[in-house]
Amino acid sequence: YSRSSGQMFSIEAKADGVRIQSFDVFAAKDGTDSCTVLTRPGDWKGHEYNVARWETIYAGTPDLIYLKPVSLRLDRDVYIPRGSRASFQVLCSSKNVMYLWSDGKTEGGPYIDDGSVVLHEGMSMKGAFKPKNWGKFATGLTYVKTASEDGEAPETVSSNPENPTPSPTTKSLTPPPTTKSPTPLPTTEKPTPFPTTMSPIKSPTIKPTMVSPTKLAAQCGDFVCHADEEPGTCPSDCVRKIFYTPERPDSKSAGQMFALEASTDGVRIQSFHVVSKYDAKDDCMVMTREGDWKGHEYDSEGWEIVYAKKDIQLRKMYPVSLGNFDREVPIPLGSRQSFQVLCTYGIMYVWGDKKTEGEPYVTNGSVVIHEGMAMKGPFQPNGWGKFTTGITYISTAPEAI
Repeated sequence: YSRSSGQMFSIEAKADGVRIQSFDVFAAKDGTDSCTVLTRPGDWKGHEYNVARWETIYAGTPDLIYLKPVSLRLDRDVYIPRGSRASFQVLCSSKNVMYLWSDGKTEGGPYIDDGSVVLHEGMSMKGAFKPKNWGKFATGLTYVKTASEDGEAPETVSSNPENPTPSPTTKSLTPPPTTKSPTPLPTTEKPTPFPTTMSPIKSPTIKPTMVSPTKLAAQCGDFVCHADEEPGTCPSDCVRKIFYTPERPDSKSAGQMFALEASTDGVRIQSFHVVSKYDAKDDCMVMTREGDWKGHEYDSEGWEIVYAKKDIQLRKMYPVSLGNFDREVPIPLGSRQSFQVLCTYGIMYVWGDKKTEGEPYVTNGSVVIHEGMAMKGPFQPNGWGKFTTGITYISTAPEAI
């Protein structure tokens, strides 16, 4: 067994209506980790460096256990028709995901088959869209077999034929042998404060709208998440999600300027998650404006502060939520909204490219993140970059679409 940041591989369905529900991962050490699962239809070959059509279907911070399987339950089932394949990237930021080494001669070939699903050999990963070498996914996956993609009359297959109560079929591989505990990483120096001071541009002017219970009752159930509805009051229409970006950050700046696009109804941005280079308390600010940031990166006109707080406890290379904005930021379907996210000591991001500035970077089917600019301070662009790491938002529930 070896370890890496994760695995890229494909699964083929031999039975009708296979739905993948979760993956189990082994870790080389105990600890909370930041993990992501991405998927795309078909094979991964030819798409291992391209974010197009890859969708994030899990993003969380599970408590991994040394050499014991931990399940990552996907946000939605991934349907694979009989005879077809779906590809996956299963990634955790600590680089401690265990897998089986392969020599590359059988890359893409069948690795293990339980009669309903076939796991094909793939690649070990240094990060999202960063193949390293060949490998076999370990340790397990949970799936159900259904009659059709629309979910009518699901047939759940029991893993124990003597058990009268059906349960999802789980394919578990042999746990890896005991290995030595990893050497702790060296402690980094205390951060030097970033010299930029962030003066407010103007105070938020929009206050939350209060509505009567009668109005809520009248709208709930119409399959649209309205501005005055919440997942707690209308779960049939609204859902709250956290969208984590797949790539591990590799650079640091005072912040990021970028645009978000809504690809579903009812999107309202509530908060961002940021990664710091240090364990330290920091002062952070978020500004927004309607439309794209291009042409407005040096001009404060039209920008509004929706968040400004001091002494936020950030963590070294670990996503931390800034907490709710002073107000939610709605983005109509098909529209864009621009943001500046800034912290005094700086935040981590993924290095960008001038050639793809402003183009879509990653999407989860509801929100599209467009590549933007790294910042030296408010309205001070300093090179190209991709925002990392997470967005909390409300949107119309997938079941209502």
